Amino acid sequence: MTASFRSTTLPRVGALLAAIAITLTACSSADSDEPRPAAVEQSDVQSSWFESAQHGYRIEVPADWEFVEGDDTWTSFDQFVPGSAVPGEDLASSATGSGWLVANSMPLPKGMTSEEWLAELDELVGSGPSPDCREQRGTDVVAGEQATVVRHRCDDLTIVGNSLIHSDRGYYFTVGYTTGDASTESTLEQMASSIRFTG
Repeated sequence: MTASFRSTTLPRVGALLAAIAITLTACSSADSDEPRPAAVEQSDVQSSWFESAQHGYRIEVPADWEFVEGDDTWTSFDQFVPGSAVPGEDLASSATGSGWLVANSMPLPKGMTSEEWLAELDELVGSGPSPDCREQRGTDVVAGEQATVVRHRCDDLTIVGNSLIHSDRGYYFTVGYTTGDASTESTLEQMASSIRFTG
């Protein structure tokens, strides 16, 4: 899978990633108002399976990556601002800060078709990146569903997003990694290809 991200400028993305890293480092399992680690199953010593109860999917994450299940809920496109965190996002991030995967979903709003939801998200995603980033669009299959793919390749950061519909929910899976980091790109592609819906 390849996925898309909401980015306005590289400095803003860098600040967001730094804030995420600080937050993940500072989190304590005893803090009830902090994002909670998701349920985990050990498949082997190299990776773990995590299940997102809110979004209804499973993903295999390398042992040296962290997965945090999001709190709150994404209910409206008004909450979606390119380059900013959206309520309900699950986050898988590397220990080195070299890459991340964000996943989110929302029920299709009443009266909105799948095509309308995908088109509205696509417009928002396209409004975010810096004009200096190269954009590529295409399609892919993610967890058995047809996905719209938007790739933004910037000088320092590559962001790939996949939007799709599954069981009357709109999903948005996004990965980001340092441009040219083939190892992290490969790891993220393997993680994305492991995604399976549970409902």
